[in-house]
Order: sequence, then C-alpha cells, then structure tokens
Amino acid sequence: MVELLLLAIAVAYLFVVFVVTFFGIFMFAMGLWYGHYYLDRTEVTGTRSWPAFRDFWLWRFIRDHYFRHSTLYVDPDGALSSQCDWIDDKPQYLFAASPHGYHPMGVDCAFGVGTPGPLGKVRIAVHSYVFKCPGLRSFALWFGACDIEKTHLNETLDLGHSVVILPGGSRGMIVAATALCLEDELAHDRERMGFLRVAFAHKLPLVPVFNANESSVFCLGTWKRLAHQCQTWTQWPVGVFFLGPWPVKLATVIGRPVDTSSFESLEELREEYWKRFDDLVAFREVINEITHSPLRVRVCVCACVYVFL
Repeated sequence: MVELLLLAIAVAYLFVVFVVTFFGIFMFAMGLWYGHYYLDRTEVTGTRSWPAFRDFWLWRFIRDHYFRHSTLYVDPDGALSSQCDWIDDKPQYLFAASPHGYHPMGVDCAFGVGTPGPLGKVRIAVHSYVFKCPGLRSFALWFGACDIEKTHLNETLDLGHSVVILPGGSRGMIVAATALCLEDELAHDRERMGFLRVAFAHKLPLVPVFNANESSVFCLGTWKRLAHQCQTWTQWPVGVFFLGPWPVKLATVIGRPVDTSSFESLEELREEYWKRFDDLVAFREVINEITHSPLRVRVCVCACVYVFL
C-alpha cells in the first residue's frame, strides 16, 4: 500500500514537472515567435497592411450587398457627387469622421475594404488596446489600422500617411447607446479638441466626414430603449451582440478639406470645421433618397461581421 502511494506521488510529481516544463517551453517559444510583432512598430509604419485581405469577398459582400454602402463627396457647387475632384491636390490629409456609433461601419466600408485609389491608402486610427491583443492586433494591421495614441499618431503622420480619426473615440460607443438622437451623439464629438490640435500642429488639410445612419446599424426603434438600459447598467456596449447589425442604408459623406494653415487659433478652426460638418448633416434626407436599399435580410449570427470589425 505504501509502495503504491509512493508510486502515485512520483507519477503525479513527474506529471506536474512535465506539464509545467512543457507549458514554460511552449510559452517561451510563443514569446519568441510572436514577441517581435509587438516590437516592429507596424502600428506606426503600416508595413503589415495586407491588400488581398482587405479585398476579401466577404468584406465586399457586406459593404456592397448587405449595407449597400455609398461614398459621396461634396463638389465645388455644394452638391453631392460620386467623384472627388480634390483628393490628388495634396499628398496627405487628416479625415475626421462622426458620429462614432457602436462601431464605425461606414468608415470601415469607405476606407478599409479594398477601396481603390487614394482613399484605400488612408489609415484608420483605432484604440491602443487593439494592438495589445494577439489575433485582434493582426486583423487591425492587415486592414492598415494605426494606433491613435498621441506619440504613435504623430509618428504615423510624420511618415506621410493620411489618417482618418473618429473624434468620438471609445467613449463614443457608450454615447451611441445612451443618445436618443443624432444631435446627442454629435454633442459629445463637438467637445473633443484632440483631432483639431493634431491637424493644427501638423498643418494638414482637415476633412469633415459624416457617417450617415451609423447610429442605426446596431439599434433600431424600440430596441434603442433596451440597449440604453444595458449600457447604463454595464457601462459597456453589450447591446451590439443581440441588436444587430441591421441592414440599414449606409453612406459616408466626405466634405471639402479645411485649410488649417489659414487659421491662427484652434477656436477659429473649430468653428469652421463644425460649420462644414453641419453642411454635410443637412444632406441626410437627400442621402436616404439616392442611396440603394439594403438587402432585407437580418443576419442574426454576427460572427462573420465581427471578424470584419
């Protein structure tokens, strides 16, 4: 009996030593294999952007057939157009898109999914935590995202990349759930000054971008009140997991660039930017008339779309 007990203890000891040793070697090997991805600063340089992944058929199906997304521009006469006459005038721009919504699907469709021409080279600034998560980091880098942390963003701009920023930030996800109308969401964005300071410091043309119907992608009608309760209790946008995405009409309206070098103060730049942005919001009714109706099938299993996120 004693011998069996000692044998069991020995086997258990060897098993523990084997498991701990194997786990340690495995983690060490994974650290060597994946660690350099966190040291190569690709969230700044953008060297790991993968055009074939961005042009994957599933992402294009979601953009073209589920949301029937449209990218529209404001022409010199102040009307909407599908063609842009100024994008090649400058080598670099800073785009600022509002509202944020639960997730900026309009920005992804306009700048992230296999977009041809100059817009396809614009990098989407996302929260730093994305680049600290294995797997999620790779997806973000393949889509050409960059880190919105101040130091990294300044380095990205110094390298000559054009960047699109969402002034609402991560807090905009919470605001999207508690806001009862578009103006409530925009009120949060109007208080933000960071993107204005960045454009002013780098003397970059600042382009207003309006994400039309963004707030309706993950919440519609009576569901809005339920989502409001969820986010109020949890302070996290958990409603997205059972409230969408809905096939609403999506459009990204890109305004005329604001020449930041002609302003002497941030307050003057702020007034001019929001004046031009309000001109884009005024196109809401026109946008709903000219954009295509989306596919009228709700996707209940959102796993594929969340890969796109």
